[in-house]
Parts: sequence; C-alpha cells; structure tokens
Amino acid sequence: MLWLKRSCENLSGFDSPQLNLCGQDVFLNYLIREIHYHHEDQYLLDILKKVSSVYSFSPLEIEAAPLLYRCLKPLWFTENDTLIEAGKDEVAIQAQLGRTETLQTKELPFAQYMKPNRKENP
Repeated sequence: MLWLKRSCENLSGFDSPQLNLCGQDVFLNYLIREIHYHHEDQYLLDILKKVSSVYSFSPLEIEAAPLLYRCLKPLWFTENDTLIEAGKDEVAIQAQLGRTETLQTKELPFAQYMKPNRKENP
C-alpha cells in the first residue's frame, strides 16, 4: 500500500485531487479489489478514511461502496479458487458457500469512513 500512501501525500496540496479519472467507481473498485486480497475489512475502512483526507468521495461512490464490496470480495477469483480446491469435499464446499453468503450480506460502515475529513489550512 506504499503506492497509496505516496499518492495521498503527493496530492495533499491540491484542493480536489482527481484520483478517479476513468469513471465513478473505478478507483473505489480498485481499492476494494486490491486491499481485501491481503487484508481484513478494518484495513479497507482505514484506507478509505485515509483517502478521504485528500479525495472527496461522491455520494454515488459512497452509495456504491457496499455494493462493490458485496460483489468483489466474495466472488473474487481467490474465493472461486478455494471452492474449486474443495473438489468433492462437501464440508469445505459448505464452508466456502457460507463465507460467500456472509460476505454478501455483511454490513460495514463505509459511509462513516468515506466522509470528507480534510484538514483545512489555518
């Protein structure tokens, strides 16, 4: 996540850095997809809070965050690989399907962490 830390530090002097050059959900999609791969949910929320200090998430992005999470995290290729590796092991299959269901219904306070928290210059 060093790239994100450096990006945020480099953009801190701008009034409205444009991290989202390709569309409304691309940056958010990337964050959710890449961060969850190696880290747990609280880490993702902490990164969103850090990003919100230099980037203003739009209302659409805030609304989209839980939907992206519920689509990307439980259905990402790593989760699919786990299901394939389970083969005919019904216990492992049920465990993975249970994890998928949990991730698709999990409530996380995305909006709370995505609110602007910029510190104004004195």
